[in-house]
Amino acid sequence: MCNSCSIDVLAISSACHTAINRKVYSDMLSAGSSVVIVVPTEMSFGNTIVKADAPRDGDPDVIYLKLVGSNARMNYFVGIFNVIKKYSPKYIVIDNDPASIMVLQIAIFSKIINKANIFCISYENLPLTLHSSYTRRGFSSVIPLIYKKFILALSKTLITGLFVVNDDGHQIFKSNGIKNICKIPLGFDSNYFKIDYESRIQKRKQLGVENKFVIGYFGRISYEKGVHTLLSALSRLLKYDWILLIDKFDRYHNSYAKAINDQIDNEGLSDRVIYSSPSHINIGKFMNAVDVVVMPSISTPVWVEQYGRVAPEAMACGKIVIASNTGAIPMLLNGHGILFDEGDVNDLTNTLTEIIDGGDGGLLFCSQEISDYAHKSLNTVKQAKSMLTFMESI
Repeated sequence: MCNSCSIDVLAISSACHTAINRKVYSDMLSAGSSVVIVVPTEMSFGNTIVKADAPRDGDPDVIYLKLVGSNARMNYFVGIFNVIKKYSPKYIVIDNDPASIMVLQIAIFSKIINKANIFCISYENLPLTLHSSYTRRGFSSVIPLIYKKFILALSKTLITGLFVVNDDGHQIFKSNGIKNICKIPLGFDSNYFKIDYESRIQKRKQLGVENKFVIGYFGRISYEKGVHTLLSALSRLLKYDWILLIDKFDRYHNSYAKAINDQIDNEGLSDRVIYSSPSHINIGKFMNAVDVVVMPSISTPVWVEQYGRVAPEAMACGKIVIASNTGAIPMLLNGHGILFDEGDVNDLTNTLTEIIDGGDGGLLFCSQEISDYAHKSLNTVKQAKSMLTFMESI
């Protein structure tokens, strides 16, 4: 890039700290837009500090800046204003909620300096009303909500448009006065998430599960992800020859992770569990190796499943996704998976029983139709096209 020039899109994204999440902006680049990405030099995950991934072939230009603050509604990038002045972007895409200091600061600065069109991405799916907040979380949530609504009232007059990832978010922000809203998928990289029979055979052999029914759980080990529900259901299915492939918990040194380990021991599941810790670019190989993927998420007063990247990634690999009917999951599956009542161990047990009984030794669970749907509707190409079309239409 030149020292002072004008570009189409400046993307400011903490998620792009991980290289695979930059693919949507690579697709914008491939579509003919000039793109620069700003990412944090490092991110903290619990007690672990992780440095940002280096640029990959095909990435847009990546600028690494220090991110100050751990709260997404309060943090900011050091030096971001200099970047905006240097590149004078037509569009600024901020991967953060409009009710955040980052969006407000950048929008004010940009409106003064170069009149860029400001778009942000929100994952919000909980109502922004005092009644809802008080009902869910009590009086302690009222002041933070008032602060959030105050920032939103200011930023919504400055931003050009908003991207949301679920239906609830669309309705919430529409009711709060934002007019230009576009729902997008959080796209997956089709290079890594696709049906791969050769990889399936190799990984199953490596794991020693060639002739077993393999159930996959991919994701965080936290209460709201409902791993305990899955384990309780599996404890009732010991007559079947299944294996559970699950995250190794390395980043989740908390009381819930300990409780999950204890539950595995107490319910006699230790010899049925295989642990894995793949990088994001390798998860697709493990997804190909399993027969079904289970997402047993449950709602809490402070969190409801906002998207669930695992679902479209697993679907892209042709997997049957068995998921709880909570939050955005039904929207994602869109009839291409199996839903059960969230937290209902009996329902999940019955669903798994029907799947195991209905298969040929658990070895033929792969759907081209499911994969085709995911690649058509939920990958990064679809996301990039939706975002560019929306931005150019305003």
